[in-house]
Amino acid sequence: MAFRSGARRATGQSAGSTCPLNPLTEESIVRLELYPSPAEDRLEQVRMRAFFPSFAFLLACLVLLLSGCTLPNRAAVTPLRTEELPTLVALTVAARGQTQTPPASPSPSRTSELPDSMLTDQSPPAFATQELRTPTLRPTKPPATPTLAPATATRTPTQTPTVLIPDAAIQIRSPGALSRLVSPFDVRAYVKPGSDGRVRLELIGEDGRLLVRKVLAYSTALSRVNLNEKIEFEINAVAEAARLQISTFDQFGRPLALNSVDVVLLSMGEADINPPGPTEEKIIVLEPLPNKLIQGGVLSVSGLARSDGQQPLLVELLRADGKVVGYRLAAVHADPAGGYGDFIVEVPYQVEEPTWVRMVIKENSSSRLGGASYLTSLELLLSP
Repeated sequence: MAFRSGARRATGQSAGSTCPLNPLTEESIVRLELYPSPAEDRLEQVRMRAFFPSFAFLLACLVLLLSGCTLPNRAAVTPLRTEELPTLVALTVAARGQTQTPPASPSPSRTSELPDSMLTDQSPPAFATQELRTPTLRPTKPPATPTLAPATATRTPTQTPTVLIPDAAIQIRSPGALSRLVSPFDVRAYVKPGSDGRVRLELIGEDGRLLVRKVLAYSTALSRVNLNEKIEFEINAVAEAARLQISTFDQFGRPLALNSVDVVLLSMGEADINPPGPTEEKIIVLEPLPNKLIQGGVLSVSGLARSDGQQPLLVELLRADGKVVGYRLAAVHADPAGGYGDFIVEVPYQVEEPTWVRMVIKENSSSRLGGASYLTSLELLLSP
């Protein structure tokens, strides 16, 4: 300091001069070093004032240098409302699509329909933790325009009502068709007896002669009965074709039902019994219904039949005395698969007053035996 250096000069002068001065003791020198003079204090303050601007300048340069190494600041985040987010995504996709789609087929832009406030670049809300990823639009093929084929008229199938096939009134369970029989043989059947409870069992030879006939009586209280009978026969030839038939009648002797099977009779040898055929009704009458009143002189008959179609059905109208008041032949449209075919026919009749009649539908056999092989019937009231 200035005072300290001055003290040293004073001490030197006293050493080199002959003038006697008051010498500075060690204690005085220490005291002068501890307590600087006012001039030294002002000089120190000036130095400090000159140091602070230089330090501030260096600090600013350091900050600028460090800030130049950092990433550029992001644009100020502008809060975006939730309902505007889909619109922003659509605008971004449209803008990218315009740059990637070939000029020949530019993509339509919808920006003209939006307000200007919606077209500014907006960022996700400040509180979002993840950035909004803008989907990358890839060129896609334009949607194919559907080609309308000319409408063609199609027929709407009509539903045929399901017909319940009832069981036959007479079911022959043994022997089956074309069985080879020797005398005696057993006949088993499930039969609905006639009005008077009678059931007729017959065996007819190939020339039409009657070989066996049995009339069985059952109680009229029984709806169906099991028939078990043993049949004995005699023939002159070694073998002969025959027909076994079972029939029932009403109280006036008119036929109610008939069923039959063709068999082969043997005078010797062993029997060969075939299984029975279907037990369902072979002829089903759909129209008219039983006990229906028919007027106008014409009866319309329709139904189903399981037939080979070689022989037509015979429709007859019988009065109580057996007189025929009307009849017609009805062709059956046979089913190639062996199922039921349909038939329809109009039968004219002549009556002078309301009359109860029995409509009998017969199927004649196509074999050499001839005659009726199946029969069904129902009762009607005819009026002029």
